[in-house]
Amino acid sequence: SIRADLDQLLELQTLDSERDAALKSRARIDSGAGAQTQVGTAQTEADQAASQSSKTARELKDAELELASVEVKAKSYEQKMRSGTLTNAREITNVEKELHQLHRQRSALDDKILNLMDQAERDREAAASKSEHLRQAHQQLDDQKSLSRQTLDRLNTQINRLAVSYTHLR
Repeated sequence: SIRADLDQLLELQTLDSERDAALKSRARIDSGAGAQTQVGTAQTEADQAASQSSKTARELKDAELELASVEVKAKSYEQKMRSGTLTNAREITNVEKELHQLHRQRSALDDKILNLMDQAERDREAAASKSEHLRQAHQQLDDQKSLSRQTLDRLNTQINRLAVSYTHLR
């Protein structure tokens, strides 16, 4: 009958519209490109922060070694002064000048070390923060991929179901 044919045609049209909508939805599934870009940016920032932290730690270690060297030299000159082996006024004056220079150098190194210790702490905190941001970016990417896979599976199932229904109606 015409009524049955019209009903079947309407059902086919409905199935076709649902299938088109599902295909369009499938084409719009987020591939995770934005999340992948965020991971790349976070990785670069984390690498830079870790590199800066390592650099500051090396500078601190170098300054500490330099300070130890200055202290050894100063002790050596102080021992010369106390030993009484310096008898010439000129030698004594030169050693005193050297000691004053070493004390100034030690003071400058103490300040440098304190500043580097503060900077090293800030750099470690920044590196930890960037590392956490990277972990979160990876988690967001994984979540996005999982959601995309689930959505894709659901849409593919729906499209296949519609195709079977469509075939049965024809």
